[in-house]
Amino acid sequence: MTFYAVRSGGFFPACLLPVFLISLIVFSPRPAFSENPGEGGGNYAQSKQEVESRYDQGKYYFNLLQDNANLAANRANWMKCINIFQSIYQENPTHSLAPASLYMTCRTRLRMFDRFHDTADLEAAIAQLQNLVKLFPASNLADDALFALGQLYLDNKNDRKQAVLYFSRVVNEYPGGDMYTLASQKMQQLSREFGITLPDSILGSAPDKLNTILPARHWSSPEYGRVVVGASSPVAYKASLAAKKSGKPHLYVDFADSYAAPANRGKVTAKDNGLLRAISTEQRTGSSVRVVVEAEHIEHYEIYSLPDPFRVIIDVRGKTRKANPLSKSVPKPRPASIDESVVKGEATAPSASPVSDGKKVATADKAENKPSKDAVAPQAPASPFTIPPPAASKDSGKAAATPPMEPPRETPAKTFAAPPTGKPPSLAQQLGLGVRRIVIDPGHGGKDPGATSGGLQEKDITLAVAKRLKPMLEKELGCEVVLTRDDDRFLGLEERTAFANTQGADLFLSLHLNAHASAKAHGFETYFLNLTTDPEAMRVAALENATSTHQLSDLQDILSNIMKNSKIAESARLARVLNDAVVRGMSGPGGDKLKNHGVKQAPFYVLIGAQMPAILVEMGFISNADDAKHITSDAYVADLTQRIAQGIRTYTNGNTTSLAR
Repeated sequence: MTFYAVRSGGFFPACLLPVFLISLIVFSPRPAFSENPGEGGGNYAQSKQEVESRYDQGKYYFNLLQDNANLAANRANWMKCINIFQSIYQENPTHSLAPASLYMTCRTRLRMFDRFHDTADLEAAIAQLQNLVKLFPASNLADDALFALGQLYLDNKNDRKQAVLYFSRVVNEYPGGDMYTLASQKMQQLSREFGITLPDSILGSAPDKLNTILPARHWSSPEYGRVVVGASSPVAYKASLAAKKSGKPHLYVDFADSYAAPANRGKVTAKDNGLLRAISTEQRTGSSVRVVVEAEHIEHYEIYSLPDPFRVIIDVRGKTRKANPLSKSVPKPRPASIDESVVKGEATAPSASPVSDGKKVATADKAENKPSKDAVAPQAPASPFTIPPPAASKDSGKAAATPPMEPPRETPAKTFAAPPTGKPPSLAQQLGLGVRRIVIDPGHGGKDPGATSGGLQEKDITLAVAKRLKPMLEKELGCEVVLTRDDDRFLGLEERTAFANTQGADLFLSLHLNAHASAKAHGFETYFLNLTTDPEAMRVAALENATSTHQLSDLQDILSNIMKNSKIAESARLARVLNDAVVRGMSGPGGDKLKNHGVKQAPFYVLIGAQMPAILVEMGFISNADDAKHITSDAYVADLTQRIAQGIRTYTNGNTTSLAR
């Protein structure tokens, strides 16, 4: 049956209707052109209404070709459609529809390429899209053209490099355009699949940007591992634990809306023969990053974040090894009373400061007044507190040569020499309760000077005191003492705790100097890790954490879970004993008794995750002239280090007393 369509003056077959409409569109007489060049930009410029009408005709013809297979099979019909849009653009180059007409010319060419597979059509479409961007960069179709160019080079030319350039232009030049999200997603996909580096414009802290995940840092011992993953801004993350077929556990940490640069992806093998085996970073999707922590075994793990700069801390704990309680590898016996030494005038520290003349001075090893074979004759100490001007403390130069920092040990404790004849080890030492290793942490360093006042910098003073305290503790307690830093270097707060844990330390002591807006504030105080509502404790913690009290308040809920496994009770006892030992009998400014601010608790980042009793000591106020004078005095520091050693020994002896009951 034949269907007919009604028209004025009679009937004709419906199958001929598309051809008839095309004839009307293509061969209809061209409207009269305006004589005013301002209306159209040329001798043949049409009125606005006429241009819009002809553009609508071209769009109708384009849709007709897509829907009618018979018409689309004829290449000439496609060329007629192209001629409609080209004539509009060429005759009205300043009309608002000129870029749209040029864009429709490109679309038509691409449909022809899809149908007839003539590469000439593809090249023509690419050239016209490039022309559109060049001629009409302010048009709302410019980003569409750039995106189309990127897609063409990616899909049809297999040129990812050129495709990325076009997608990057969309992201960089048209951040408010409707193609920004698609171009960003394309680049994220290319980055994940082919290691393409994303432009900076995609990265950032805005909601539509990606956070940059920095290379993971790690520390490990046989029973402990810490991984720190930094990010350019706060990012949401979640963790899950699973076991691979190999039986080794894998801890997955997924970061949302994130990006890892190609150079920072891949697997890093842990080379310290500790609990951690490897850490992998991968771009899991275009907008998510996964960090995989591989370990020998995982009994427990904790994950939390710290601000300024934002970083995620992953603490992994394995199976605790059982030590032989009757091992003969015990520290040297406790020497004569420190108080007796002070009275006899034997309290001079045995080493020189690194900031005075840079000379390394050996310590005398005394046992029953008989020097050991390896002992070195003691030398007269040089004054350690000739503080250089501020320029001498910059990161670019070191004040003096210093002995290298000891590398992390593979075993949790050092093997010590057996005690001399007639000095049997104490019961605490025999049962492993003695302090074998202490880690001293000189606060700040490198690019972080800490508190400053009158040309003094906290980082210089804490390092000088730590170098005086190290040989004092080794001499008086017979233990090993390791510094987190022995020169002017920067260490992250989380790195200092990780160092103490991987060293298998029995005690952790972080040295600092306070500062206050009032120059009258002075005195000594000791802190241990805990939550607090004390404004002054929060102020000091914020100062040492390089953050704000507001951020500390926000972190209290997080920290409350972290600190359930911390040695808070033991740390509090150590803080009280050491604080009492230092304050008792020491003179402060003007010869008066040293002002005691007491023992306080606060959320110090440097103490979080410590597996041993850990405290932070504020040795004085650098902002107070008298305190600053004292803490840079050789005699004062000699007395201070003696009393710190006394406090630690009293704390250790307390373990023995508890055991003997």
